[in-house]
Amino acid sequence: MKNYTRCVLLLLTVSLLAVSASAVILEENYKGKVSRLEPSKQIMTMQVSEVYEGGKWVPYAKSSLKNNIVAGSTDNPHIYNELKQGDLVEACILGGAGGEWVAIGKISSATTTESRLTMVFGDPAKLLSPYYDGYSIEYTTTPNCNACEGTICAAPSATVTVYKGDRQIEKRTLAEGMTRIFGYHSDNQYVLKITYNFGEASSSLCPGAEMMTGPQDISDFTIYDMQRSAILAAEIPDVPEETTATEAPTAVQTEVPETPAPPVQPTPSTTSSPGFAGFAAMGGVAAAFILLAAFRRD
Repeated sequence: MKNYTRCVLLLLTVSLLAVSASAVILEENYKGKVSRLEPSKQIMTMQVSEVYEGGKWVPYAKSSLKNNIVAGSTDNPHIYNELKQGDLVEACILGGAGGEWVAIGKISSATTTESRLTMVFGDPAKLLSPYYDGYSIEYTTTPNCNACEGTICAAPSATVTVYKGDRQIEKRTLAEGMTRIFGYHSDNQYVLKITYNFGEASSSLCPGAEMMTGPQDISDFTIYDMQRSAILAAEIPDVPEETTATEAPTAVQTEVPETPAPPVQPTPSTTSSPGFAGFAAMGGVAAAFILLAAFRRD
């Protein structure tokens, strides 16, 4: 009896530890204003006015968010250099209040019902608002299959595609630390200055990868939607490859955004996210109850 009891307790203990280690970290999206910036503590606080719930933006008062003052951590230097108190932003945080900001976009101060992003710091795939002047961005990352941990691999490069309305403007592969002016050789007054800082890719893209469930990959970009006239001569890119028209989200032009200062390179940070251990945890709990049932039948 003692051996059976010890076995059951051991399995339950291991299962509970696995659950703690693999807790799913949800992504939450907010719109609002920058309330406070504390670079020495690497904390940004936001006053939330809207929350993305149920596939749409809802006012904070009608959302499930308990407090509209949300603080989170970030070591991205652009956030402290480019943003100031009172700026309108959209942001994505992992784990809710007290979690990590993985993407923050500055919103044009246009008095329209739709937000337009003029700067993005972090992972652009985590933000929902369109860019100023009708731009939209897609990207894919390429894994380094010799630098993987679980389901996540380091991504030394990213292929970025920029659209304006339903037209593909340019597609380029950027290595880590590389900057490209997208759309400079088009007839657009505004262009996108995009830097790929660092990123991750799924290990499922590697040859012979095992099928498993794990955390989401997160990448870091610096993006400025800016006037062509603000581009320095040294930054003018070579002529892009021929592009083709494809379907992409459309957008309506709003007010002219301010021209940002030149960016600085952020330092990579590590984000925790859900893993495969949750399945092991459930298996451990099931095994414990099977042993306990068998013991009782005996």
